[in-house]
Amino acid sequence: MSIITRYSFRRALYSLRHIRCYSEIPDREKPVKFTTSEAASWRAEFSRRGNIYDDTPDAQPFIVSISTGIFLYYFLVWREESDIDENFNIGRNIYDRVEDLEEVQLKLYRQESLNKGKDVRDIDVRLHELERIRLEKKGDVGSI
Repeated sequence: MSIITRYSFRRALYSLRHIRCYSEIPDREKPVKFTTSEAASWRAEFSRRGNIYDDTPDAQPFIVSISTGIFLYYFLVWREESDIDENFNIGRNIYDRVEDLEEVQLKLYRQESLNKGKDVRDIDVRLHELERIRLEKKGDVGSI
């Protein structure tokens, strides 16, 4: 078969299918009778629930809840702390974890307080303490 013959044959089949599809469509000028349409058998709960064929087991919510509870109980109550927990050390102050953070924040707060005309003596005292601590650490490092 040549290409032209195959193309003509396919085109003829397509047009036959196309005509058949449109011949099955009811007249669009007339109203659709609800009781004979597919909408009559559709229940409103199907729209709210989605998939009407729910195949999840009835016990699934209980199993998931119990498993989650046991998991949380283990990690929050039974488990002993390890050296990995010490690395995270959530109880530590953020100023202990980030070097010079407190000093930087105090300097910014001091500048803001000066601009607003507030008393900065307490801030200066803490800045001097931090400076003294930093110098002591440098002195200890030099003696090692």
